[in-house]
Order: sequence, then C-alpha cells, then structure tokens
Amino acid sequence: MVTSMAAVVGAWDIGNLTKSVSKHSVVPQEVEESFNNRLSMALGVQIKPAHNEERLGIVGQTDAGRMIMVAFTIREGKVRPISSRPASSKERKIYESYRREIS
Repeated sequence: MVTSMAAVVGAWDIGNLTKSVSKHSVVPQEVEESFNNRLSMALGVQIKPAHNEERLGIVGQTDAGRMIMVAFTIREGKVRPISSRPASSKERKIYESYRREIS
C-alpha cells in the first residue's frame, strides 16, 4: 500500500549520518525527503536478520525524483534511520505499480 508517510526524522547519530553516504551515496537530506514527500511505500517489518528492536522499511522518492529504500526504527516517537540505499529494480517496479493503481 502506498501511503503518506510524513514523519519526524530524528535520532541521527554519526554512524547513521555517514554510513549511507559512504556505502550508497544517499545523503541524510534525501532520507528526510523520502519520508516527507507525499507518497512512500511501506515495505513492512524486517524479519531477518533478527534485531532487538523492530525495524521497518519504506521506498520513497527524494525531491529530485531519486527512488531510495530506507530501513528505520521508531524511538521515542521519532524515526531513527538505520540505513538507506538506492531502491532495487524490484522495489522500483512494485512502487510504480502501486502508484499507477492509486492514480
């Protein structure tokens, strides 16, 4: 389901700020844009690998139209980004299919 995911992105730490940039060239501003832009697609809960806290994922677009996937958790009512990367071709196809469905 594609839904509006406007959210308060917070709880950045130095590891989160630099990891996605160095590994995948996704900057923190793009992560925030993907949450704040009107349509993001919820991917659901991450099952593997197991973690102590629930991890979720979305696919969304940046202001420049770049499609990214963001893994995150919720802490103290705020989104805590864990990692981000360009969306896979499978994720992009599913996202575009849903976008066409709701148009």
